[in-house]
Amino acid sequence: SRASTQKALSFDPTSATALASLAFERGSHYWQWDEAISGLRQAATKEPWRATTWNLLGTTLRRAGRFDEALAAAREARHLDPLARHYTLQV
Repeated sequence: SRASTQKALSFDPTSATALASLAFERGSHYWQWDEAISGLRQAATKEPWRATTWNLLGTTLRRAGRFDEALAAAREARHLDPLARHYTLQV
């Protein structure tokens, strides 16, 4: 996935989806929570309508032990895509 993300960023360095993917990887694989959260917040600011980014942010916040913030991000994902079952189950 990293190679695909890097290729996407070579086409569009401001791609919120690619930035979110890299940030999530940073947290999931390298436990760099602050950098991951910052990158995911940046991606969510660029495209606030993208439920997937809010879900990734919520997951990362939960893994970092920031549960209140994680719940708020998960609720935003559910709000943006109420039919996505996995968002509903996290709240």
